[in-house]
Amino acid sequence: MKENNNSVNSPRGMFAMLEKTSKAMLLLSLLFGITSGVSSVILLSLINEILQNKAGEEGYRIHVFVATLLIMMISGLASNIFLVRLGQNSMFKIRMFICRQILSTSFRKLEEIGSSRIYSMLSDDIQSIVNAIESLPIFSISLATLVGGLIYLAWLSPTIFLIIIIFVVIGVSIYQAMANSAFRHFEKSREIKDSLFSHFRAIIFGAKELKLNRLRRDSFLNDELEPTSVEYKENYTYALTKFAFASEWGRLLLFLIIGLLIFVHSTSDNINNASLVGSVMAVIYLMGPLALIVNIIPVFSVANVAAKKISSLQLDPLPDMSRNNYLSSADLNTQLTTIELGGATYSHCSDTEDEFTLGPINLVLQPHEVVFLVGGNGSGKSTLLKMLTGLYVPENGEIRVNGKCVINEDNRDEYRQLFSVIFSDFHLFESLPHLPQENSENLDALLIEYIELLGLTEKVNIVDGRFSTILLSQGQRKRLALLCAYLEDRPVYVFDEWAADQDPLFKEIFYSQIIPDLKQRGKAVLLATHDDRYFHLADRIVKLESGRLVNHRL
Repeated sequence: MKENNNSVNSPRGMFAMLEKTSKAMLLLSLLFGITSGVSSVILLSLINEILQNKAGEEGYRIHVFVATLLIMMISGLASNIFLVRLGQNSMFKIRMFICRQILSTSFRKLEEIGSSRIYSMLSDDIQSIVNAIESLPIFSISLATLVGGLIYLAWLSPTIFLIIIIFVVIGVSIYQAMANSAFRHFEKSREIKDSLFSHFRAIIFGAKELKLNRLRRDSFLNDELEPTSVEYKENYTYALTKFAFASEWGRLLLFLIIGLLIFVHSTSDNINNASLVGSVMAVIYLMGPLALIVNIIPVFSVANVAAKKISSLQLDPLPDMSRNNYLSSADLNTQLTTIELGGATYSHCSDTEDEFTLGPINLVLQPHEVVFLVGGNGSGKSTLLKMLTGLYVPENGEIRVNGKCVINEDNRDEYRQLFSVIFSDFHLFESLPHLPQENSENLDALLIEYIELLGLTEKVNIVDGRFSTILLSQGQRKRLALLCAYLEDRPVYVFDEWAADQDPLFKEIFYSQIIPDLKQRGKAVLLATHDDRYFHLADRIVKLESGRLVNHRL
């Protein structure tokens, strides 16, 4: 998919996102909306002239009124239909664009952003933007009606128009001050929402721990969730309250204008009765569009905050698919002979830990070989596995394939396709992996064989390429993940403490049957493990201590 315009990463806000999705449809919708608004003002002038018995004098006929009414109705309907389609189309395109950006962003940056912020963006921010998009037809119609009404007022009486403009300038200035204050609270509430989503995730994924520890549960509810929820509620409520004050101020201003017009008329001879009646009627009519505009502005404010929040995540741009990114990857498509880490290093730190440096690492993997990776907690095993598989980019040193293909940004994604990996924090998808045609010919027979070997015959069925259930124990889920890895048939297999959740029977099957079978099939196998009972099955054992590889003796 060629889509290199990275407007989501710029601070141009909501309308930049909207322009990216469907500019033509947006312009058509706004055009129809403006037409509808202008038509309504023309209807207002016709009604005013008919009431003043001018219709007959100027030759107006009923068909003019009906034609204008039809134009207003059809254009308003067209505007809404276009915007409904634009809203859903925009949601789809923006969501898919951002999902592609997420998957194009480096794994380390995604870890730093955090799952709560990403989920909040996908579920809440995009919806806020679409809500604003879907409000555009009403906004455009109301704005066109308001502008057309002001032009009509200027035609009726320049004096009245000047008075109204002075009041509008004063009113808009006061409204803007209130709106700016409200906007700051919208931004604050959006920041708090990330923490709120994090707490929601804790409730879902930490339910067992919270149920088993009443003190922790009470502390979580009273000291974390409730204060965050209260702070979010107060900021959002304050923002909406400010806009409510602003809305009422707008209504008050219109009645003040009407009162002022009546007062000026009673004390001046510059305004005749006909102009006064038409002007008051126009002002009353414009109260509706103005109220709609005022009510929609908070929706736009929330959407703009959401767009800025998406921009602040600084997701990586999509790769330029017009380039052939695999020109340097020819050696990745040949038979694998070696994967080598040459002096590779990687450093990271967290808010609660000092900087940790892995490496320099010199390690070679080759087919028909089983390598055990051992080391204590915090020694860097998981970091090494992520760097080896291309999820982390070495800060120094390099990764080479078959002795000469150096992995870089152009071929890193292709390099990652060499691996089937089951991390300790793996995710199990409900569907089977997509397989090359040559691997799918005997799929049914393979599934029966593997499901029986892994003891899942009574637990899971395969229906239309999907597991009948994944609501299983952690050990059973890991066996399903192993089934998927088996089907992928990649050159390199990496397991991060796979057997830690298995009972003795399946631990024995894993080490004594599955690992030797992978080796016999020509796979390079790397296992991070503590199971010293099976160390004799390894061709090599490498040990990590404080991020360094050291010699290991059985």
